[in-house]
Amino acid sequence: MLDKINFGIGVITFIFMIATYVFTLAFNKGYFDVDTFVLEEDRGHFRITFSFMNGTSTVIKVKEVIFRDNANNKIPILDFNPEKYDDALRTEKARKYDEEHRNDVAYFTGMNPYKIKPIKLHPESKPTVIPFLVSSGTSKDLKFYLDKKPSSVELVFTRRVFIGVRFLIFPIFKRSTLFEINM
Repeated sequence: MLDKINFGIGVITFIFMIATYVFTLAFNKGYFDVDTFVLEEDRGHFRITFSFMNGTSTVIKVKEVIFRDNANNKIPILDFNPEKYDDALRTEKARKYDEEHRNDVAYFTGMNPYKIKPIKLHPESKPTVIPFLVSSGTSKDLKFYLDKKPSSVELVFTRRVFIGVRFLIFPIFKRSTLFEINM
């Protein structure tokens, strides 16, 4: 009689353990989402912006971002700063303006329109610095300059994020790419 009671308690415990495991898998999922890819030509380069969402319960550190083309070749990320480019262009235009108008009677040094730095109501954000952190439950807007159009982006993490994998590859130009993982 006692053996049957112990066996019944063991079966009930086993069923409860399986139910707890299934519940944990079903409701304790994290996810990564890469969304809103925008590719624009900007100052002779391709500027790609997108949003990376960390839906896990931990902080994620992205140590490398790799862009690839259709032939799976790496596309290097350019060290391009649009504000420095604009400043250099404005300086060159100011120099040319000074040379062209040097002998004008009404020309004064302070009258060069290119020497006046424009006021930007919405200053441009600089390209993303790698590595970067993304807190749990938040998203980070990323911006990079490239020479070619990419077909995929690979995010390499400092630790494993999914069954021994330290990186995720997202195709570009789908509306949303969602990868779920079990934590």
